Amino acid sequence: PINFFGLVSFPQDKHVHYNEEIRIIGKKAELTADIFINKNQSFVDESNQFGFPIDLDLGKNIVEVAFETKEKKVLTFYSRILRLATYPDLNSKVKGRREIEFLSTLEILHGDDDGNFYPNRNVTRQFITKLMVLAIDEKVKEDITEDLFVDVSKDHPFARYIEAGLNTGLIFAFPDGTFKPEQELTLSEVIYLMSNAGVIDYEEVEDADNLVTRAQLAEFLAYTPKFERKIEKLIDWESGYNIEDKE
Repeated sequence: PINFFGLVSFPQDKHVHYNEEIRIIGKKAELTADIFINKNQSFVDESNQFGFPIDLDLGKNIVEVAFETKEKKVLTFYSRILRLATYPDLNSKVKGRREIEFLSTLEILHGDDDGNFYPNRNVTRQFITKLMVLAIDEKVKEDITEDLFVDVSKDHPFARYIEAGLNTGLIFAFPDGTFKPEQELTLSEVIYLMSNAGVIDYEEVEDADNLVTRAQLAEFLAYTPKFERKIEKLIDWESGYNIEDKE
């Protein structure tokens, strides 16, 4: 049965979404004249069904659906939507998937230029450099005009972040004039670099001398005090969904 004013069938409140766009779907009652979704009038077909696409920001979104009667009375509903970042190569079998999604939504972690995250790849100097540069909001050039090192050309996919990391002292090159961008790192080395950059606080952990994968790094970062609080805030349905922030 349809509600007195109308019904929003999708999405329900507290909805988790992964795409940049979502379609609001529902049905209006006969006494309702117009439907407004985030202040925009929605088309209604002959069977009183309506659907309206809206763009979503990463993180918390709120959708306002207003049913206006023929007598100009308005009843408004709100739906909270959490849009999480994800990658084509993540699935339910990937250990650390949730931590990767949460930290990517918070723009702490980032995938490669091809859109994938590669959770089982070991963390490298180029990967951690990009992470640190973006974590501290360091300005990055759009283009690099000269080769940085013999092993980092101007066309290297991480060249912009490596230059920014070097300029701000986040990371250093080797005495032989190389950067070794693909050199794999242990968790201990990652903690040292990230704590020196102020991204995390230094802490002692077990098995820190083992090479660390991207997924393992996500699991570690998600439970550091700094990022654990950010994740808790992200997934809290009771705060951060301000009506004033709707489209």
